[in-house]
Amino acid sequence: MGRKLGGLTASALAVAMLAAVHHASAAESLAIKGVKLGMTEQQASAVFGGLPCNPHPAHPRNARAKLCLKLNRSYAGLKANIAITLVDDRAVMVQAQNIDSERFTDLFAALKVAYGKPDRTEEVVLSNRMGARFKGTEATWVGASGVRLDLMQYTDDITESRVMLTGPDSERALNSLNRQQAEAAAKDL
Repeated sequence: MGRKLGGLTASALAVAMLAAVHHASAAESLAIKGVKLGMTEQQASAVFGGLPCNPHPAHPRNARAKLCLKLNRSYAGLKANIAITLVDDRAVMVQAQNIDSERFTDLFAALKVAYGKPDRTEEVVLSNRMGARFKGTEATWVGASGVRLDLMQYTDDITESRVMLTGPDSERALNSLNRQQAEAAAKDL
């Protein structure tokens, strides 16, 4: 019989350690279609062989913000639109969106194969304007550097699922844009 440490045999402990290392290394490689946070517009464009970018619709008068879209792409074998938010020529958010929510199980399974078990899984209850309630699943994978990959079964539209890549700098950059927009609007009161 093998030696036990904390109730685990040496071979079980080795398997658990390998799984943890795989999960950590997979989480560190969090990306959507090869686009990682911090990439420049040129780097993201090279991933797709061209990428149309325009002023961000939420910040149309702020030259620091751009939204790049690649429509009707394959993501985990499913049709998706890829949206990249750039601030100061750096990707601060990447999304695979407009994914058919009826294929959520396939999407979730593919993400688990790629990145391992999520760090957090939660059942959420959503409701529409008419008061109808829907149960959905949300899951999050977190890299050591704080990069997060969030999976949402339902978005504003219950027919769509979304995968969103963000990090610690994402919120700071987007808050900075919102603050600038509010300051500009305040001058027009």
